[in-house]
Amino acid sequence: MRATLTFVGIIALTITTSSVEASLVANWNFNTYNGDDHSILSDMGADAGASLTIDAGWPSVDLSTQSGTTLNAVGATPAGSAIQFTNNANNGLGFTMQADLTNYQNAVLSFAYKRTGNGFDNVDLFYSTDGVSFTKFADVDNADASYNLHSYDFSAINALDGASTAFFRLVLDGASNSSGTADFDNIQLNAVPEPASLTMLGVGSLAFLAVNRRRRRIRELAA
Repeated sequence: MRATLTFVGIIALTITTSSVEASLVANWNFNTYNGDDHSILSDMGADAGASLTIDAGWPSVDLSTQSGTTLNAVGATPAGSAIQFTNNANNGLGFTMQADLTNYQNAVLSFAYKRTGNGFDNVDLFYSTDGVSFTKFADVDNADASYNLHSYDFSAINALDGASTAFFRLVLDGASNSSGTADFDNIQLNAVPEPASLTMLGVGSLAFLAVNRRRRRIRELAA
């Protein structure tokens, strides 16, 4: 009876690993951004080394901070600041986020985004595992002067599952003049912890149980 209960418990553990909730891997809320740096570390999340890198060709004079939003904020994070990109001279440039998804799968990238009427109305989202060869994933178009929430589910992209280097790139285009802008805030990268380690624990426990039962049976026969 005890062995049966142990077996059931292990099976339950294995099944549970398939329904683990997503965890925050990285988050950029820009509340401490200085409006100048081209490399920004994640503000919170499991990957403390996750980074957001703005293309070197985007001049600092065309970067700034503006009033942020609580849309897509993590927990009680205040609205604070958002990052603003300016000037149609920078059409075709953008920024890239890099994170370690080792032991993670089913990544979801989300953020708040708005633009001015003359701003970047053609934004494309790409992904990569080497930071060199990027594949387009979606159009991120927004005609609204107010923040909208954008969320993109990469669960169908198996190449990103367990990737030690996962890259997500946004390329901004379509601004019509030098005063055109696009603002981003509260970028989140969430992913589901891979169940492999817990599953292996369950398999190992089953093997241990089988060995113990066999030894006990041998002792009973010897008696």
